[in-house]
Amino acid sequence: MGAYATIKTIDLEMPKSKLQGAGMQMICGGAVLLFMSVVAGDIYSFKMVDLTGDGFLAWLYLLIFGSIISFSAYNYLLVKSTPDKVATLGYVNPVIALLLGWGLNNEDVTLQSLLATSLLLTGVIFINTNKNILKKKKRTLRPLPLVSLTSDWRNGVAEVDIPPVEKDTDIVARIWHWLTPARKADAYVEWTKNTVVPDFQDLPGNLGMALYRKNEGNVSHMTFVSYWKDMNAVKKITGKNIENACFYKNEKEMLLEGAKYVKHKTVRK
Repeated sequence: MGAYATIKTIDLEMPKSKLQGAGMQMICGGAVLLFMSVVAGDIYSFKMVDLTGDGFLAWLYLLIFGSIISFSAYNYLLVKSTPDKVATLGYVNPVIALLLGWGLNNEDVTLQSLLATSLLLTGVIFINTNKNILKKKKRTLRPLPLVSLTSDWRNGVAEVDIPPVEKDTDIVARIWHWLTPARKADAYVEWTKNTVVPDFQDLPGNLGMALYRKNEGNVSHMTFVSYWKDMNAVKKITGKNIENACFYKNEKEMLLEGAKYVKHKTVRK
């Protein structure tokens, strides 16, 4: 469940404030745990007089560092990094707990503990090193995870493919999907190549574009992705309503059905 939530969080519309987003999740999680403690009867055995000074300090530490700071950082990294890198916290946290127990509570660190720590840290190194190698190999074939942006072009044909040239930077992918009659598909593709592609290449902040076509009977699915330096570059061509689709004059005459709204996703080369 944790891995599934980690992946899904990336696509959800979260509050701009990462602290607020983390707080909302922790409040919901706390409410569920409180309900379960009532159901299980654990809450009735809790007594404030049994709480020691060390116990209170441990609770305070978990509240500030273990929840507010770490979970806010976790949500921030989910947006700025990749799930596999964020997931390495599962390897690092036990090592941190071991060091805290040794430094603050005089717990013994055995040879077995040191061996386990070495294996955990080695796993983190291998995960990140292997990822970097794969990224270098993939860059010559496909600079962006295009299939992860939308599923509409699976089994389709790339009519236009101008990848971004910038490396190791976050960029904005503007995604639009629409339908056109199959008999007009070829003409529409040629019109896009001769009109849209040259226009977009001259726009400030545009880094590239891709047009994919998928034929299904009497209709053709068209997916157009344009890559932009940042969201400000998108706003310069769309205005404030960045989610509204933009049409050329007479373009709708070639369309059977078009999406009124477009999607934006931040991707990394």
